[in-house]
Amino acid sequence: MPKINPSQLGGLTTIIAPIISATILPIILEQTVAVSGGITPAQHETLPQSIHFISDGPAHGFTSGAYKEISGMPFPSNIVWYTDSGKSKKIVEKIIVRNITKMPTLITWNIYNSDGITIVNSLSDTINYINNIFEINRTRTIII
Repeated sequence: MPKINPSQLGGLTTIIAPIISATILPIILEQTVAVSGGITPAQHETLPQSIHFISDGPAHGFTSGAYKEISGMPFPSNIVWYTDSGKSKKIVEKIIVRNITKMPTLITWNIYNSDGITIVNSLSDTINYINNIFEINRTRTIII
């Protein structure tokens, strides 16, 4: 069970913090797990989530040896991470649509199931610019 460090909370909490740690915090943590779907942190790490890929490919929770292929140089239009250099299964794909000045206007991330074919998570960012150079806003759409 996590402990609250009283020095981080200020002067009067030196007496109160141990009481909170011992009584209220376990209840809060229990309720958080129940509300979040009841999975453990270890189970959470195994889920193929976008955060494990953005910004540059697979990371924690995936085996090493992943292979990255970039198409459309010098301004990439497609970046794909595969499980290996044989490109047997896709892990994640980033598709980039660019404007006339080659700035990305639409970026789509596709996260693949372990079969390397089925998309299990897809999201896109629509990006707007001033003078086709300076980003002014971005809208994220969760597709799947």
